[in-house]
Amino acid sequence: MQYSKIINDQRVIFGGVLVIGDRQVINPTHDQLIAAGWEEYTPPPVNIDMAKAAKIAEIAAYSDSDAVNSLTFNGIKTWLTRTVRDGYDTSITAAKNLGEANVTFMVGDKEMQLPVEQARRVLDLVQRYADACFLVIERHKIAVRALQTVEEVESYDYTKGYPEKLKL
Repeated sequence: MQYSKIINDQRVIFGGVLVIGDRQVINPTHDQLIAAGWEEYTPPPVNIDMAKAAKIAEIAAYSDSDAVNSLTFNGIKTWLTRTVRDGYDTSITAAKNLGEANVTFMVGDKEMQLPVEQARRVLDLVQRYADACFLVIERHKIAVRALQTVEEVESYDYTKGYPEKLKL
């Protein structure tokens, strides 16, 4: 059972410690909470649109997390954001156009030299992994929007279907 009361024109849900006189009660009883001005509270039912919006927000947060955005390069866990990938793409193209043999990458806090063609391949693999993840994310959002009940939405597992993480 949850308890709430209005404080400064806002409904506040009871959070765990009740002060009674000069004592702190960690697990107050129903009667102690009622005597202190708290009332039984039943959260409003979640409607389907609210549930879908919440689930899609969870999908977006998951898609921005290390659970999706990470790879291992020479044993170091890292990630190349879209901005970093774009920067490396420009650097690789410039190095190739100038006839340079190598390009320097930062992996974590380590500097690594790679032959231009190998660097291009690494960048292409990372980009294709990111593309595949994006498609999975979008499919999950579409699937959630098609669900018909709050229960289906709340139980939907958006952590499945992602490609295997890159180990380069």
